[in-house]
Amino acid sequence: MAVLTDHVSKEMNELNLIRCQRIPKRPGADWRDLPDEKVKLSTGQIVDLIPWCLPNTAKRHNQWKGLFGRLDWEGNFPTSITDPQPMGKVGMCFHPEQDRILTVRECARSQGFPDGYQFAGNIQHKHRQIGNAVPPPLAYALGRKLKEAIDSKTFSAA
Repeated sequence: MAVLTDHVSKEMNELNLIRCQRIPKRPGADWRDLPDEKVKLSTGQIVDLIPWCLPNTAKRHNQWKGLFGRLDWEGNFPTSITDPQPMGKVGMCFHPEQDRILTVRECARSQGFPDGYQFAGNIQHKHRQIGNAVPPPLAYALGRKLKEAIDSKTFSAA
C-alpha cells in the first residue's frame, strides 16, 4: 500500500481550537451554535468565545452562515478555497468529526486529485494550488469534448 502524503492540517491558534472543539459535530453546525460565554486562554486572558463581529454584523452578511462551520459527510464542499480558515470567506472548513481544519489531502480529494498527486511547497502553497486548480475530472471531461469537437470539424472538412 502506498503512503498517503499531505494528510496534514493547518494549525489553529488556541482560541480557534477551543471554538472548533465547541462546535457540535453535526452537519451544518457553525458559529451560531457556540454558547455565548467567555473562555480563559492559557495566557490567563479571558475572551469571548463568539467573535464580537459575527453577531454584531450578521444581519448584513447572511448571518455569516458557515463561518467556523463543520462539513457534512453526506454533503458537498460549498467551494474550493485557497486558504481554509474558520473566519475566511468560506469558513466551513472543519472536519465533520474531528476538531481540526481539513487536511491538504482531504481538500485535494474533494477536487478529484488522485492520492498519488504531489503538491509543492508548504501547507499554504499546497492549499493555494488545490484551490486555484481546475479539478482534474473536469479538465479531463473538457479535454475530451474539445477533442471530439476538433475531430468532428476535421472530419467534416475533409
